[in-house]
Amino acid sequence: MLNLKNGFGLSAVSFYKKKDAAPIPNTKNIIFIELIFYKMEDYLSSIKKQFTYYKSLGDKTINQISEDKLFWKFNDESNSIAVIVKHLSGNMLSRWTDFLTSDGEKEWRN
Repeated sequence: MLNLKNGFGLSAVSFYKKKDAAPIPNTKNIIFIELIFYKMEDYLSSIKKQFTYYKSLGDKTINQISEDKLFWKFNDESNSIAVIVKHLSGNMLSRWTDFLTSDGEKEWRN
């Protein structure tokens, strides 16, 4: 976590002091780096909250629908709620698995 005092990041200063390496970089640069890390943590926290919120909405919605309505289709060319949820789940699993090192589509996905 960040050690913020008066709105300025100070944990990077501590980090550089512990390293016994080159002299401490310009304080303005350290503050800028700290703000980037602070914003990144804030962004990741926001994403997690949004995911949790939308998952709870989906769970509450599914819990209100009877099982026969989950598998009901308007016609032969349409998908049921259950099939749509299955597709969404597979898509997210495929896209987020190893997302830093591979393409979104995985070989194991049908």
